[in-house]
Amino acid sequence: MVGVDSVMVELSLNAMDGVEACRLVRDRVPGVNVVMLTSFEDEQATTASILAGARGFLLKNGGPGELLHAVRAADFAARRRGTSSVSDY
Repeated sequence: MVGVDSVMVELSLNAMDGVEACRLVRDRVPGVNVVMLTSFEDEQATTASILAGARGFLLKNGGPGELLHAVRAADFAARRRGTSSVSDY
């Protein structure tokens, strides 16, 4: 089995709420970095995502550099807390 370091979760999913998906991912893979992805800014959704275990929140209109930065920032924060599952890259 291949280890998962980071997961991008769309906030507005059809099958389930993105916050609930985040919670499910974090329950099954506690050390994974979850970064939420959305098309709109919503303070309530951001707060709910963080409380569900997301380590980052990114708007879809960001470029590839912002995506990479969000994943690396989430990993950096997890490493500082000693909860990262990510190997050095």
